[in-house]
Amino acid sequence: MPEDFDNLREKSGINRLDLKQRKKLFDNFVTHGGQVVDEKKKPDDTITESRRGDPGTSAVKPVIKPLKSGTISKKPGLKTGIPQKMPSLITTVRNKTDKKKKKFTLSDRAKTFSKGILLNVFTFGGKKFSGKFIKYLDKQIKESMINLNISVGSILQGNFSIKEDINRLSIGDNAVYYELLVRLSAIYDEQEFNRISKLISNRNIPQPAHIELFKGFYKRMYILGQYRDLCKLYIEKSIDLQSKRKIIDTTIAPKIKNQLKKDIDLILGDFLDKIHIILCKLDHAFYPQYSQKLDDFLGISEHDKIGYISRIEKKKREEDLKKEQTERRRAREEALRKDEEIKIPKHVLRGFPLLEKEIAKYEKSLESSTENPLLVMDKRDKMYKCISLFNIFDDQYSFILTTSKISYNIEFRDQKKVDIKEELSHTYFIMSETREDIKNYIEIVNEIRKTRSNLRLSSHQKSSLMETQSKKQSMLSGKCRNKITEVMKEIESILSIVISDYNSSKQILQNPDEHLYFDENIDGEKRLQGKKNIEAILETFLFAATFTFLVAYGELSGIGLLVEEKEDAEKNKTDQK
Repeated sequence: MPEDFDNLREKSGINRLDLKQRKKLFDNFVTHGGQVVDEKKKPDDTITESRRGDPGTSAVKPVIKPLKSGTISKKPGLKTGIPQKMPSLITTVRNKTDKKKKKFTLSDRAKTFSKGILLNVFTFGGKKFSGKFIKYLDKQIKESMINLNISVGSILQGNFSIKEDINRLSIGDNAVYYELLVRLSAIYDEQEFNRISKLISNRNIPQPAHIELFKGFYKRMYILGQYRDLCKLYIEKSIDLQSKRKIIDTTIAPKIKNQLKKDIDLILGDFLDKIHIILCKLDHAFYPQYSQKLDDFLGISEHDKIGYISRIEKKKREEDLKKEQTERRRAREEALRKDEEIKIPKHVLRGFPLLEKEIAKYEKSLESSTENPLLVMDKRDKMYKCISLFNIFDDQYSFILTTSKISYNIEFRDQKKVDIKEELSHTYFIMSETREDIKNYIEIVNEIRKTRSNLRLSSHQKSSLMETQSKKQSMLSGKCRNKITEVMKEIESILSIVISDYNSSKQILQNPDEHLYFDENIDGEKRLQGKKNIEAILETFLFAATFTFLVAYGELSGIGLLVEEKEDAEKNKTDQK
């Protein structure tokens, strides 16, 4: 009977024995095969069950397996008939306490269930995802996330990014401008999103083992949730900057801004709430949004708080500035060394004011034009100024290469024929080839612009395509500038022969003092209108020589795509002083 075992200590008189007697009795028990049961590891032959009438406790009911007839214990020192393993009748064995799964409190369950239903995340029973939510995730959310990721990526990365402008504006009240854009661009991770979408697609609530996946995804949105309006403001500013730089067509800029603001509202508003409820469901607890309880659950650290990236960037900018100052100092020393080796010719110095005046006039004419292809280009692009100067030369001076209004004699010098007319005509042919290269360069710039604003491409497709296009752009930039250098240097060389001859023997140019006149209705306004032939040749020579110097040795030379900013150039001049 169970009660007999429960009262065994009292019936056996153990309680009335002193410590020495109890120890002796215990030693005799062990000597004769008795064993002490480890509370953490019950013997195989011990069966535990709850005491009747007391469900809160459990006691050991030893069940001794009887020996089969004819069997003898093989354990040395033991008498026949005593089992090898005998549970202790003295030690009480406790059951192992199983780890209990985390359970919803009634209040948390009610909040999670009701919000999940209201937000169309779960079905009415709360055990499955609703069909509406799955469609919402796979279509609306995915499109918005990809669109936002690509658009913000184009703002911060690539040849036409405005990252430098944004960093410059990230001061004072706008200190977190750059940081918020960086965090926005990091919300969408294609592989992570696909894993989550796959888990949800079968409509079953994921196992708690997947909670870290959802936590990481939710955390990036949660950090930005309270800055939603500021995110929209900075996106709007960024699109305006891109539009101002002609990176984005001004006619579609408002539409892009509106779409991106809608995407931010959707992701950091409605979708954030939905993922929050899923997270609560997975953890069997309700965490109020933007509470310390939720922050602790997500493991929000100092690195996650808005302002951390801004501080890191500020420190990096300070380090970059020091590095830049060192580089400038080194560049100045290098420039001084080069100036000693390559001195700017006097006639080139005379040509600089001419080019600056013509560039200013040309850019002013572009302001009123809506069809000029240069409008899509960044003014910092070396090719922007190269193409501008080439177009000016083509429009105002190239007639010198083919005109019949200027006559030349054919000379023989050092047994070589000098035919200025023929040589100038050949350079005009090279100019035609250069025009084609320039056309190809403008086309690749347009292609890059279209790729950047193409919302149908995935981030991987866009990145891969833009990388290929950027390489082609760099190649064409170098090719065009080399071709321009070649043709301008050739024109400079040919006209220098005419000018040298005019200053000495005057054998080559037949009509140096005749004046040039053009029909404005046919030829348009010409800078050389009314000037003498020799004056027109001299000015064309100065333009070609200065243009050659800029592309071969000046600001338009080198392998980079962009010209140094004017502000930086001014700082260099100040530093040199």
